[in-house]
Formats: sequence, structure tokens, C-alpha cells
Amino acid sequence: MPSRGIDGFAAFSRALTQLRLDQGAPSFAELTRRVAVLREQRGSGAAPGRVTVYDCFRPDRRRIDADLVGDIVLALGVPAGTAEAWRRLALRLAGATLGDHVVVTELGAGRAAPPVSSDAPPSAPAVAPGTVLVITGLPGVGKSMLARRLAEGERAAGRVDLALRVELRGYDSVQPPVAAEEALRGIARALGARTEHRAGAAILRRRIAEACARRPTLLLLEDAAAAAAVAPLLIGIPGAQILVTSRAMLEDLEAEIERGRAGSADRSASPRVRRLVIEPLTSEQAIASLERELGDRITSGGHDAIARLARASGGIRLDLSVIARFVRDNPRWSLDDVAERFESGDADERVRPFLRSTVATLDDDAMALFRSLGLLSAPIHRDIIGHLAPGAGIARLTSLHLVESESGLISMHDTVRAFARRLALDTDPLSVRREFGRTFVGVVAERSQLDRVGVGQLHAAALLADELGLRSELVRLAQRFAEQLGDAGYWAEAHDLLVRADASAEPDERGDIAELLARASERLGDVDAALAALHRAERIGTEAMPGRRWNIIGNVHRMLGRYDLAEEAYRTAGERASAAGNGITEGRAIGNLADLSRLRGRSTEAASGYERARQISESAGDEVNLAIIRSNRAMFRGAIGLTAEALADIDGLIRHGTTGFSASYLRVVRTGILVAAGDIDEAAATIAQCRAMLDGSEGIEVEPELDVLDAHVQLARGRFDDASAAGARALREAREVGWPLVEADALNTLAEIAVATGEFGLAGRRATAAQSVAETIGDPLELARSLAVHSAVLESAGDRAAAGVAARRALDLLESIGHVRTPQLRERVALVG
Repeated sequence: MPSRGIDGFAAFSRALTQLRLDQGAPSFAELTRRVAVLREQRGSGAAPGRVTVYDCFRPDRRRIDADLVGDIVLALGVPAGTAEAWRRLALRLAGATLGDHVVVTELGAGRAAPPVSSDAPPSAPAVAPGTVLVITGLPGVGKSMLARRLAEGERAAGRVDLALRVELRGYDSVQPPVAAEEALRGIARALGARTEHRAGAAILRRRIAEACARRPTLLLLEDAAAAAAVAPLLIGIPGAQILVTSRAMLEDLEAEIERGRAGSADRSASPRVRRLVIEPLTSEQAIASLERELGDRITSGGHDAIARLARASGGIRLDLSVIARFVRDNPRWSLDDVAERFESGDADERVRPFLRSTVATLDDDAMALFRSLGLLSAPIHRDIIGHLAPGAGIARLTSLHLVESESGLISMHDTVRAFARRLALDTDPLSVRREFGRTFVGVVAERSQLDRVGVGQLHAAALLADELGLRSELVRLAQRFAEQLGDAGYWAEAHDLLVRADASAEPDERGDIAELLARASERLGDVDAALAALHRAERIGTEAMPGRRWNIIGNVHRMLGRYDLAEEAYRTAGERASAAGNGITEGRAIGNLADLSRLRGRSTEAASGYERARQISESAGDEVNLAIIRSNRAMFRGAIGLTAEALADIDGLIRHGTTGFSASYLRVVRTGILVAAGDIDEAAATIAQCRAMLDGSEGIEVEPELDVLDAHVQLARGRFDDASAAGARALREAREVGWPLVEADALNTLAEIAVATGEFGLAGRRATAAQSVAETIGDPLELARSLAVHSAVLESAGDRAAAGVAARRALDLLESIGHVRTPQLRERVALVG
């Protein structure tokens, strides 16, 4: 079996390489042959290439084919059970790379501020904005307690409106540490910022910074294990107060922050790092603490035992608390007996005598609940616990401090949870744990809301079902909730749920799961994984709507500017859908082909394709696609000068509403038509209307498109500074979300602004960059615009002949499209000859 300590692709590579060596070190060519034979024998999976097999052993992988890993291990002569363990490990690593659920809780909510005397001087803030306070010390020394008190004090004093605790799980005994990007996503979501659709770290940081500027916020980053893990959370968030707790000093935190800032667009001041080391109590302080707690138990001869207990505690506050609790709960034990008990045994085990003596007082129902709660990985709402165990068990656990209750949520300290989990594994047979798991999954599925708490509960249910081998329950969770989680913006959680379900699903279930997994991967920014999942779904799964997956594959390629691959996928989708009589998918594929023809300047094909798609979708009753066709056709008509028809299309959609589009996106389309027609005042009014309705429900691509259109408007009005600012925003956002079409538009717009301001060198550089993007994706309009800019640059340098050549090339492209800019460029050609 693979080692439990494998926590990343580098360690995975080393372990897999060692396994290959242990199994006789067959060559990669031989391994490839064996895998091909295995797949041929079972009739599933294509023969891999030798390079693909070799890639599974590379330590620098960012993703990995888990099914191929399983086959490689089988080909090495390892039993099927072990091979499956390797495959599942590869799945886990791929899932952890993309995201996981992050527990974010609000501190000090609903608590009244303590009364403050009117003549008392204001207390100093715990940490000033722009400063990071790292609270460090040994486990149990009181880091978290101090940090929470500071955070709640800042909120009570009115210096922050919101205090959030983010659990990084650096030293968690059960779950892996949280990835930095997912921590950012969790923070952004808790602040009400948008997190959907491939929002990477740069976008998330900016959303968090904007939210913190609107609402003063303190972030408590709990349990950080390494500077490299926490530094990405400290870049570009200048308005937040930040506390970090860690067992380590994080000596290289400043260097990691600078390294991260160098690779980002952040230009704010680097945060200053302060460290506060929480030292254990001195022997005298520990003795005084025990004497305060146990004064009524100390006899005339007991002071020596108190000194021994103080030494045994090491001055650790948690240990002192455990010792005091143990003494109170065991009145028959003398202080000498307790000292002997705590002096023997490892320091890590000191808490166990207290826990054993405490749980020994529980009745059977409370004890069973305690063990079961140890299997869960997230705070659970008290109402859910009430349905799991309707008796007084939870009240008893709370009174004994075995669970913590805050804001209606029940949670366990990690040490207590590890103890309860161990008890469950040692005491309850698998059948009993599975019965609890089925009950828990069922209650959570019926009673969880898709909010921060509910999503955490769903994630805990998925983890438990996966661990206990509850295959059907896990698959049903994915089928029921994965798409809802994604629609609510919880793409990391949806992805994790789908990865687990995919590993457990039957062959006839895996196609739909893989399709959802592809969507989640794409939204998290791993487009390669999305395409791999879609192609795998196409290979292994049946499809209720033939051609649909190929249509989605085409959409992904189109978004990336891979127009040739997109066209091939759309044609395949249309052919398969037509052969199966699936008019809905056929209409969508033909409509997508038409829109691809628009982008590629094939106006005749676009016009006929839109009409054919309209007829098919009308016959199939596909109202969603009819709206999409009208919107795309409006853009097409606007580009070729049919402004009245274009506005009639888009205004009809705006007036009557439609599914498939946000209201803001429809206004983006309207603005583009108006800009092309030169109606700048109406375009500006539509931009203002659109910005007023942005609420996070629109796709993240809306803002880059809106900004580039705003740049066009400001350029037309001669407001060059405003135009440059809008164009720069559009360029940055387009690059962040991977939107090459808008990137080329933004670069050309910035180039045109530079021409207008006489900065011809800058104009040439931007036009060259735009030309490169346009040639890569095959966009004739943006290629023509970049050539027109080059013509102006060449003319400014006195080379009228070359300027004329560039202008004529641009004109040829626009004339082939029939674009509305053609007459303007004809005038330019006439001027330069």
C-alpha cells in the first residue's frame, strides 16, 4: 500500500518510482506494453503512449491520470487492492490540488461590546492594517485562545465590522492542509465577494481587498504550518487586520511574501510582520495556576505534589487545564497519585487520562454520539445533531466540554476529535459506523442549506461516506448536490465531491459524473483536467443527449481560443445529435458553429448557420438556445452594420427576459452594438445601467468586456486617461480569466489610445501583442485593427509605403467580413496611398 505520508505529487513520484524499482525496474516501454495488454484484455481504455506513462513518474506534475496510475501499478504485478489504493491516492492528490472545503467562521457575532468608561483612554488595536501578527508557540500554550480574544476584542471595540477565523489545518490530525487558493476562495465567499468561474488567486485577492475596503475586517488564519502556505494569503490585502497562529516561527514568511509579490500585480506596500511568542508558564506561574484551581484539594502535605504536577505540565496551559480537570473529576485520587500518573507517559498522551475519565461518566447514548462525532470533519449545526441523537447526549457532551458550541454549531477540538475517532475505530464495528454514516448522510442531505455551514456539512458527509465505503450514498450526494454546489459558487467543494463519487461510481454512472467534474475543473481554472474528464466521459459513459459532451468540449476549446479544435468538436456534436434525433443538442452545436464563423470573419457561413440553428431549435422547442442565437446574431448584425435589426434582437431579449443570460450580459451585447454604430452617448448610458446591476450573478467575463467597451467610449470622447485606465483593467482581467478574445480587443484599444496621444512606440508594441493573440486564435477583426495601428505607426515614422501595405491588408480583412469599420479604413487607405 502507498505510504500515508504522501502529500504531494513530488512525494507521489518518489514512491511510485520506488515501487517500480522494487518490482524489477521494467523499462517505460515495457510498462506501456503491459498496460496496453491489460486494457485490451478487459476491453476498456486506449493504449497509452510511452511518454504518457513516463509522465506519471515525473515529480513536477500538476495533475495526473489516476486510472493510468492504477493500471501501471497492476502492470507492475501488484495485487488489485493495492493498485486501487494507488489510484485513489492519485485522485486525492488531483482533488487537493484543485480545492477542498475551507471552514470559515465569524467571531464575536451578536456579542455586545463591554462597557467602556467615557474617560478611559482608547485601547490600542491588536494589529494595525498593513501589519501581520504571527502568534507562535508550542501546542496547547494558548495561541488560539489569545488570538480569538484579540479578534473578538477588535470587533467589540468597533475597530472592525467583521472578524473571520479561517482554519488552515496545518497540523490537523485527519485532514490535509488547505490550499492557499481555496483559503482565498473561502475568505472571499465569507466577505460576500464573487468567487465563481475560474477566479484565480489574483482575482480573489482583489475581490477580498475591495470587500475589506468597504467593510473593515480582521482575518484570523489559524494553524499555519509553513510560510509558503500562508504567504499567498497576505499579499494585496492592505485593508485587513491579520492574525496568524502557528506552532512554527515562520522565519521565512517575509521572504515568501516578497517572492509572491514579485510574481503578482500587487503594488501595495508589503505587510510588516510582527511575531508574538507565547512562552510556557514558569514553574512558579504554573504552581500558582494549579493552586488557584485546586486550593480546596491541597492539604498541608500536598504542595510537593503540586510542584511535581507543575513540572509535568511543562508550563503548557492546556496541560494545566487537563490536570486540574482530572483532579476534580477523580476525588478518590490523591494529588500524589495524580502526579505519578502525569509524570509517567509521553507528553502527547497527557490529555488522554482526562478524556478517558471524562467519557467514562457518559451513558451509552452520549458515548455513542461522542464516538460518532469524532468521525466528522466540520462543525455541525445543533439541529442536525438533534435529528441524529434526539436525547440529551449533546447537552451532556457540551457540559463536559467534550464539544464546543458557538452560534448554533457543534465542533470538537482537534485533540478531542482524534481521541473520539480512535475510540470509534477501536470500539464500533464497521457495520455500526456505516449505519451512522447512512443516517448522517441522509439527515444532512435533507436538512442542509447551501450556505457556509450547510456546505461544510455536505462536505463532511461526503468524506464520511467515502471513508466508510458507502458507495451508493456518495454517488447520490454527487448526483443531487454537485451541480447545485457549483451554481451556488462552491466549485471546490463540488469538485471534491465529484472526485470521490467518480472513484466509487458504477460504469453507467461515471459518464454524467465525469461531465459535472469537467465543469467543476474548468471553473477552478484547470481546463486540461476539464477536457480530460469530458473525453473520459465520452469514452466510458452513455449519454442521454447524444452529442452534448462534444458540444461542451467545443465550448471549452472556444473559450481558450482554440478555434480549429472547437469547430471540429461542434461538427462532431451536431452529427451525433442529428443521427440520434436530438434536436436540442443539434441546434446548439449548429448555433455554436455559426458564432464561431462570426468570430472567424466568415459572415456568409455565420448568417446561414444562425438561421439553420434557429429552425432546428424552434422545432425542438429549445427556448434557451433560441435566446442564445438571438443574442449572438445581434452581435453579428451589429458588426456588419445592421444596427436596427441588431438592437431589435437584443432589446427584445432585455424587455422580455430570458434564461441562459444574466441581464447585465445582455446590456454588454447592446453596448457593443452601439459602439460599433458610433452611438457613443447611448453606449455610455447602457454601460452605466449595466454597472448598476452587477451583483455577482453574472459570469466573471462580463467585467472585462464591459471595461473594454468603456475604453472605446472614453477614447471616442477624447478622455484618454479614463480610456487608458479602463483598457488596462480590461487587459488585466482578460488575462486573469484566460479570455483571449477580450485580451486582443483590450490590447488594440490601448494601442489606438496610444496613437491618439502620439505615443507611437507604445502603440506599436501593443499592436504587436494584439496581433500575436489575434493570429493565435484566428480573429480577423482584431488582426485588422492591429494592422491599422501599425499603419499609423509606420506613417508617423515616415514610411508611407509600408503604412499603405499594412492599411490595405487590414482593409482586405474587414471587407471579407463585411465589417462596419470598412468605410473608415477605406478612407485611411486612400490617404496613405
